[in-house]
Amino acid sequence: DNISIQYGITIDRTVLRTFPTFDPSYRKKGDTQFDRFQETALYPCEPVVIYSESRDGQWYFGRIYNYVGWIPKDSIALGDKEEIFKYINKEPFIVVIHRQMTIGDKLFDMGVRIPLKEEKDYSYIVLIPEKDKYNKLHIVEKEVAKTNKLNLGYLPYTKENIILQAFKFKGEEYGWGGLNSTRDCSGFIMDIYRTFGIKLPRNTQEQGAKTAGKGYDLNHMKTLEAKLEILEKIPMATVLYMPGHTMLYLG
Repeated sequence: DNISIQYGITIDRTVLRTFPTFDPSYRKKGDTQFDRFQETALYPCEPVVIYSESRDGQWYFGRIYNYVGWIPKDSIALGDKEEIFKYINKEPFIVVIHRQMTIGDKLFDMGVRIPLKEEKDYSYIVLIPEKDKYNKLHIVEKEVAKTNKLNLGYLPYTKENIILQAFKFKGEEYGWGGLNSTRDCSGFIMDIYRTFGIKLPRNTQEQGAKTAGKGYDLNHMKTLEAKLEILEKIPMATVLYMPGHTMLYLG
């Protein structure tokens, strides 16, 4: 009858699942690229509201800023709400602007914001979330070399940067819901915009319908010619949405 809400933070790249199991669900035999129980990938440093725990004690049912589902318990450190958000909102910070990089033994994807303790001539001292033997949040310091994979603060929000960030994924395998340490189409758009400090909904339907900004609705246009005429006028780096898919328009 009563739920005691807990707060946590992700300490590594992990998954958010429809049900508390790693068992997959495929629509067609052999179609292993599309596990329908895989909702999304979670990156390190993501705050989580925890509602409940699975009966086997291996999973938390929780909410991130744009999704809800089951998260492996091993990937979450528990803490006070104030403690977690003091860490999350700490300034200054660096942002991962490469497709992916490792810091220590952890994988960080594009757009992850990492609190900064100190900037040196050739390196950063960053603050990384870990957990102690009681599953409580424990912040550790890591030194990471200054590279073009990191940026001090968010990138300027420009068309040029949108396109430059997009092409860093060139050649990456498609990963439904973040499977195989990659990303799907809406994850691709979401991660690009995270580098500017802009948080988008997770799935294409919500991104297209609920995102702020100037929109162009092509649904009501009956002919291909009318749609192509509008496309000629749409600026490059516009995000296009269609049923079940999204892409970045280059002109």
